[in-house]
Amino acid sequence: MAKAEEDATDAADVVRAAEIEYDADIYLYSAAIDHKGYGRIVQSFNRTRPNALLLLTTNGGLANSAYKIARFFQNQYEHFTICIPSVCKSAGTLLAVGAHDLIMGPFSELGPLDVQLYERDEIFSRKSGLLSHSAFEALKRETFDVYEHILLSIKARSGDNISFSVASAVAGEMTTGLLAPIYEQISPTGLGSDYRDLQVAVHYGQRLAMYSGNIEPAHVDWLTENYPSHDFIIDEEEARQMFKNIDGPTDALWKLIGTFAEIMLSEREDGLVLRLSDIASEVANDDEASFNGGEESHGKAEVAGSPARNRPRANRTRAKGSEPAEGSEAAKVEGSDGNAAKAN
Repeated sequence: MAKAEEDATDAADVVRAAEIEYDADIYLYSAAIDHKGYGRIVQSFNRTRPNALLLLTTNGGLANSAYKIARFFQNQYEHFTICIPSVCKSAGTLLAVGAHDLIMGPFSELGPLDVQLYERDEIFSRKSGLLSHSAFEALKRETFDVYEHILLSIKARSGDNISFSVASAVAGEMTTGLLAPIYEQISPTGLGSDYRDLQVAVHYGQRLAMYSGNIEPAHVDWLTENYPSHDFIIDEEEARQMFKNIDGPTDALWKLIGTFAEIMLSEREDGLVLRLSDIASEVANDDEASFNGGEESHGKAEVAGSPARNRPRANRTRAKGSEPAEGSEAAKVEGSDGNAAKAN
């Protein structure tokens, strides 16, 4: 057997072991979160198990797309888990809010629930939705600091001969004169538009949290309002203070991450979205063809584009609970190949 075939077989074995352990179809998303990524998720969809495990590496993207991807997995699978091998920022955090469980390790990092807004009068240029909010908050603090400094200076240098009301009025006029040119550069329409767009992410997050049951609405607000920048790191320890269900990777999952580390530990610039379970399925199909009727491999499914591929189901109208289905451990899964196929 050629080395490339051996590597493919080894990778398939690693994927299959994780499939069995989590009783899940495994997907990989290493790309910006946008409409193209959502389309690739739908295109690669093939439900052969009751649960879904998404390995997510992203620097962020569009709130609309994150919401659609999360709702897609919530509707198509009984249980939806997201594993974060490395970075998962902005819209990636919004997508994580929609998962029933998160898997995080020492290299995992979430970010604030930020949205990427298109720059006005700029082509293909985006900015953080937190930028306007942070700038306005900084101006408010600076305004008060300037006013306080002038007021106290007047009182101190006058030997307390100037009354507080007069000193306050003078300090107010001087502060207004100093900072008015800066405030005049702020567009109320632009500020309101950015705030509205940021609230879109908040409302999406609250709806996803209602279905996943893994985070309280108050913590969704916290993810939006209490972090200073888009790239602020929220590590596993801090995430556990907000999310109810966070586990560490199992040995099988660590091995899977190690096998595909090159495409999991940083976002792919060209974008990579695929169903990892197809690797195991393709190798199983190749083995069956080579041995002409050999034993069917566990988790076998048709490859992408096949007519036998499962199609997405219509949205469920009832929210799913946050508890995982009982009896999904590897020992039980190994003896239930036929039942898994019937669950489609």
